[in-house]
Amino acid sequence: MRPSVEGLLARASGQDMEQLVQQAVRANIRASVNHLRHGSPVLEQLIRDEGVSIVGAEYSLETGVVEFFDGQT
Repeated sequence: MRPSVEGLLARASGQDMEQLVQQAVRANIRASVNHLRHGSPVLEQLIRDEGVSIVGAEYSLETGVVEFFDGQT
């Protein structure tokens, strides 16, 4: 997670901690999705040939709501 949020932390002076945590979570989700999409030849082939989609999502423990990223539901 560290590489995902280092740049965020460098720009965070004076920022609300809750907002910073939210941004860090989303940065980690984006990095994980990118790694899945481009880190496995098998997944890359499935994405390319079979139309498999890998999207990021955030689940709220407080509300039970899942928010999907990349414009996909």
